[in-house]
Amino acid sequence: MAAYATAGEETPVTDKPIAIVTGVGPGTGSAIVRRFAAGGFRVIALARSPDRIRALEQELPDTHAVICDVSSESEVREAVARVRNSYGPPNVLIHNAVGGGWGTFLEIEPAMLDRNFQVNVMGLLYLAREVAPEMIKAGNGAIPCHRQYVSHSRQGELCRLCADQGSPAYSVGIDRARCRSACHPCRLCPD
Repeated sequence: MAAYATAGEETPVTDKPIAIVTGVGPGTGSAIVRRFAAGGFRVIALARSPDRIRALEQELPDTHAVICDVSSESEVREAVARVRNSYGPPNVLIHNAVGGGWGTFLEIEPAMLDRNFQVNVMGLLYLAREVAPEMIKAGNGAIPCHRQYVSHSRQGELCRLCADQGSPAYSVGIDRARCRSACHPCRLCPD
């Protein structure tokens, strides 16, 4: 697998597998980036805010920051094209970007729930459409989708409404649509 130094200029960089991680904040996203970097991957950290991913880029070898709002189809398309042109096609996509909010269904603002849906569900759709075709063509790849257990459970009178129930459904849909021997979507739901 050859990666490319600049768009249009074929210069092999390394044979490292490439992982894209979305939603890289101070917690789980950063931990995922660290784990994949330690595992020998070239890691592309995607987030809306540059602060955390730029710090990881400086701290970890072969980790690269890309600013991207996954709820924007055009930003996702541009970010994945940049990754592909600079480093090669990704082998793993970890969709960790999430939106959420606390409250009962009577308290949650519809606009907030819509924004969460755009990040959690539509973001996965945009990302998977960009990376899955090359994974299928290559005959390998993985698309794990991270979701917090709390989004599926009650805590007192409040329930976290993340609008992420669509993401597992998309993962199943991606699984059924792909070549069975190619990329492997799955759902991660830590407690």
